[in-house]
Parts: sequence; structure tokens; C-alpha cells
Amino acid sequence: QFSSQLKYYHEPTENFQTVNNWNGAAWVSNSASISTTTGWKGVALNNNDQGDRGWIATIDIPFSSLGLSTPPEAGTTWAFAVAVHDRDNNSGTNSSIQTWPESISSHQPTTWGTLHFGETTYSTSDAIPGGTTTIRQGLNGINVEDSHVGGSTICGAAFDPDFFNGWGDANYANDTQINIQNQWDVSDWPCFSKYYVKFPLTTLPANKSILSATLTMHQFGNASPSEANPSYIQAFTIHDDWRESTITWNNAPLAVENISGATVGVLTSFPDWPGIPIQWDVTKAVQEAYAGGQPVNLALYSADGDYHSGKYFSSSDVGDWNAQARPTLNITWGNPAFELEVTPKSAYIPANGVAQFNLLINHNSGFEETVFISATSPLNDLDITFSTDQISAPGGEVTLEITDNRSNPPLSGEIYAIPITTTSNSVTKSETIHLFINGSQIYLPIIESK
Repeated sequence: QFSSQLKYYHEPTENFQTVNNWNGAAWVSNSASISTTTGWKGVALNNNDQGDRGWIATIDIPFSSLGLSTPPEAGTTWAFAVAVHDRDNNSGTNSSIQTWPESISSHQPTTWGTLHFGETTYSTSDAIPGGTTTIRQGLNGINVEDSHVGGSTICGAAFDPDFFNGWGDANYANDTQINIQNQWDVSDWPCFSKYYVKFPLTTLPANKSILSATLTMHQFGNASPSEANPSYIQAFTIHDDWRESTITWNNAPLAVENISGATVGVLTSFPDWPGIPIQWDVTKAVQEAYAGGQPVNLALYSADGDYHSGKYFSSSDVGDWNAQARPTLNITWGNPAFELEVTPKSAYIPANGVAQFNLLINHNSGFEETVFISATSPLNDLDITFSTDQISAPGGEVTLEITDNRSNPPLSGEIYAIPITTTSNSVTKSETIHLFINGSQIYLPIIESK
């Protein structure tokens, strides 16, 4: 647990930071080295009678303080959570603790979020390309809801100078132009703006595999071109529902996962309509939504630090004259090449016994490639044989036998996971079977409640 507290600039930093470990019953002090920085913007620190524009804390944690000499490998995940404790008076009265995720227990990592090292990954499909579906507002009668929340394109000017009188509850339904903007100067939070969009998948054919999906937005401008820098705008999945007519900064649902990002450059002049296309790979989001029978629900935001980071795009509400500029989802889908069914999934045999599994391979329409079958034995004397190692269209059955030929098998029970791989020129599928050798059965009593 790494903690940082707001302080006056002249106060020693070490008095306002802590490192603790959970010992199973309580948090105890740890001597690990960290670096913290806090900042504040306003007229007088913690003075509610004068301008108070917010504070920020930065915690730098060396990997060496976590017992690592290098960053974790790509794909590694850590449990991670954040809590903000706010106290505004000397009497010690605390405001409600703000947390991410919203419902966490400080000593229960299973309630925390996940920090993923490296780019997100998604399952690659074994399907044969079958077609592409384009989803856009007005196309084939589709309604795509979208909106930005926060300061819009004018830094919440309608609520200047107080901003607390409605900025967080402002709704921008039907805006034809949207802004995505962030920066490190916390006092400029009225300029923060993020974007939500929701694509229905009702025009996708049923029972398909999603091969790829791309979100395209058209950029037509940006804040202060002579002073701006490129932005890295990230795409996030959203699970909770929202409506364009009611979404605001305060009620907008939290992001679930950061799945993609794209660098958006600076435009020094108007590029003419429809603008410059910017694309995000949202395959993972579409795969998940399609599998769950839900619309694709996304948010776009950046972690920019520079001033003038706003990037301007056309929304789904732009007129038909500029329909090409509307946010567009292009989805390539396909038909599964072949089906693989293995029965049983597991088998129990005595020492020196023989286990038998049946593999059923069915080619789908349009797939003519020969499928080859293989498996690797976990032991030298655990022999694997197939009745045939290849199946041609339209499909067929294969018998797999595993024979324990060891001269001195152990007396204790063993469990082996054995992957079966089926491969054609273009498609690979795998399924794992489990073999239990010389296992014992334990019978437990049945307890009936009365």
C-alpha cells in the first residue's frame, strides 16, 4: 500500500508518504523506497471561501521496491486499486472515500482492478472470412448513440467562473462536433472532455466468428494548432448502459478495460470534410459484445499532459451531407472452418491400462482443407495412437488411444493434461483432455437437512 498526502511546498516529503504491507490482519510499515509529489491550484490552500481548483498526487514506484530488477513480462497482471481520502477541516471529519474500482475492500485483492503489462490481447478466430458489416448512424436504419461529457469544445464556458454550478451535470446530446481532451494541470479540469459511443450489432448475421473490428472517427481540427502536440487517445470498453439524452460527466459509467490506442496528430489547417480518418482496433470489444448479445459500448479518452490537447471529431449527429464523417464500425466476420468435438473430456484407467477418446471433426460449408490431428505424450512410455491422423472434407471420426506401457508405474494416482491439436493449412484448433491413472475414489456422506 503506497500513500501520499497533500502538503505545503516547504514541508518534508517523507512526513507525508507511507509504504505498508498487509500481514493478514493489519497494514504494517515497509521500508521500500518510493517518490511522491503533490500539487495544488487555487487562491488559498483548503480555503472554501476562495478559489480552490483541485490537487493532484503522483507516486513513482521503482520496480526494485517491489523486488523486481526489470518490468514484468508482457501479459503479466497485478491486482490494483486506488482510494482518495478527503478531509476539509481540522476537526477530522472525512468525506466519503472515493475508490477505483467503486466497490473495493482494501485488504481483498479479488475486489480490485487489474493492471495489465503490455498491450491487450484477444482470441484469434479460426473462421473462414465471410463478409464485412459496416455500422454507422443512419446506415440500414441503425441508430448510434454518442456524446462527449465534461467541458465540450469550449471548456465548459457556460458555467464559468464557478463551474460547480452545473459543469459535471451538463449533457451535450445532439452535438455534431465532439472534443477529447485531458491534461496534467488540474486547475484546467473544466476543459477535460471524454467521448462515449454505442453501436448496436443487430445487422450482424448470427452464429459468426468476429475476425476483426475497427472504429473510425474523422478528425477535423484541434485546440490551438500552433501550440498543440499529438495526442494518444485510448479506447475503453464500457459495460453499464447509458443514454445520449442523459449522460453527463458525473453519471457516465466507468471504463472496464483499456483495449486500444491511436496517435492523433495536430492539424494546422482545416482538412476539408469529412476530415482525417483515425482508427482504433476494437476487435476485443466487438467479440465480447457479440458473444453476449449486447451492443458495443465504448469510451475514448486520453492521458495527455500538455495544454491545448483537445482533438475535434464529428459525431453521429452530424448532418447527412457529412455522413461519411460519422463514427463508423467496420466488422469482418467469418464462418467457423470446422467443428471439433472430443468425448469424453477425461478418462480414468488403472496402471498399465488403456484409455480411449473419440474425436469428431465436421467441415463447415465452403471449407475443403484436410485436417491433421496430433498430440504429445507427457511421458515416454505413455503411448498415444490415432486410428488416422488426418480427416478430409466433409469430416469424420478418429479414435485416440492412450496406453500406459510403463514397467514400474507409481502406486500413487497421477493426473495428466494432454492437448490435442487439429491443424489445416489455415486453421488450428486445440482441446485438452485429462487422463487419471491409478486414482482412488473417496466416498463422502450425504447430509440431509431436516
